[in-house]
Amino acid sequence: MPRPVWVVVGTLATLVLIVVAWLVPGQTNLVARAYISLIAGIAISARVREILDASPSASRPPRRRRRGPRSRNPLKELSRIEATLSVSPSSAKETYHRLRPILREIAADRLEVGRRIDLDDDPVRAHAALGDEAWALLRPDVSIPEDRSLPGPSLIRSEEIVATLEAI
Repeated sequence: MPRPVWVVVGTLATLVLIVVAWLVPGQTNLVARAYISLIAGIAISARVREILDASPSASRPPRRRRRGPRSRNPLKELSRIEATLSVSPSSAKETYHRLRPILREIAADRLEVGRRIDLDDDPVRAHAALGDEAWALLRPDVSIPEDRSLPGPSLIRSEEIVATLEAI
């Protein structure tokens, strides 16, 4: 198990004290005060670090949940989303299977981080935050359209939903 940094620093400070006290014998009182101040600083710093490590901090951002594999290449992912957006208006099936999961992931992350709302567990607050247009597509209970040949949302409607998500 590695030694804590404060033990190493304290040991070095003690060695420096011994060397300085030996080199400057008339100033032992001043050297001793500086040494005590340094050791007190090390002890306080170590204790503060222990407290910070042991307690959850209110200033830490909420932990984001991963909702599936993400692409390691952001440009490739962006191209995939752009292609999905361009195909989506032509088919309700494409919207349900390809666009909706992407927009749900974005909405869930934005709601959770921005407003501490869970998209699936708090539908009333999620609906209020998203508005009727986005909620109609992103709500958890949306089912596969019966007539899969129906067109999906227009590109303008998709852009409005994306703008709503960006505003959260």
